[in-house]
Amino acid sequence: MRLQDLPQTREEVEEIGKIVGPEAVILLGKEATETAFKKEPLDQFRVLHLAVHGFADTQYPSVSTGVGDRPKIR
Repeated sequence: MRLQDLPQTREEVEEIGKIVGPEAVILLGKEATETAFKKEPLDQFRVLHLAVHGFADTQYPSVSTGVGDRPKIR
């Protein structure tokens, strides 16, 4: 399944990065992989911003999930 980019996500994250300042860690596009995300010291982050596509299963809500771009800011 091919997912489209989430509208305005890049601009949103870049603006948040400006607020956070030079300590911000931002992963966008091809850099926003699960592997890259897990390599970060997540226990040291105060704020995580994740932009993802969500899939809801109304019959089995516990298996609902999110996938897609995962930009983050520290």
